[in-house]
Amino acid sequence: MGGESRILLVDDDPTFGAEAVRRLRAADLDATFHRGPLGTLQAVKATRCELVVIDVNMPKVDGGLLVRMIRDAFGLGRTRVMLCSDMRQDVLTALAKALQVPSVAKSAGFEVLIENVRAALREPRVRGPDAASDVAPACDGDTSCVSSSVRPVTPEAGRRRPTPRRVRAR
Repeated sequence: MGGESRILLVDDDPTFGAEAVRRLRAADLDATFHRGPLGTLQAVKATRCELVVIDVNMPKVDGGLLVRMIRDAFGLGRTRVMLCSDMRQDVLTALAKALQVPSVAKSAGFEVLIENVRAALREPRVRGPDAASDVAPACDGDTSCVSSSVRPVTPEAGRRRPTPRRVRAR
């Protein structure tokens, strides 16, 4: 197939994934489907894709974390990422804005998906040598700042810190 680009679609819904890939290929876009989030980094490396279209609500690893994993593994801006989900539009838009990636609602239809994929592929692949500095750090009010590309969306609930051992008086 002489498609314009390599696209990796990551979704846990095999029906949507198969249909989306069929429609993307019909639009002369070289697309591959990867079912579920596990193994995505290997699939990105194997396909040498230019764009990863990620469902947000998947078991084990959600789309937001997967975006950060791809950025950590392949560098910010090197592999383009787009979110595609059936979650509420305002929530999807807010998540995409926080991750600095484009998004498209599944409910918008396959034609809109194809238009958004083409638009994402037109964006520059690498922003420059200091691309990592393009990400605004997210600070917690204390002195520690973590780049928002690696910062977890929600803190770990119920995580216990180790208690120091008490020294018994002898």
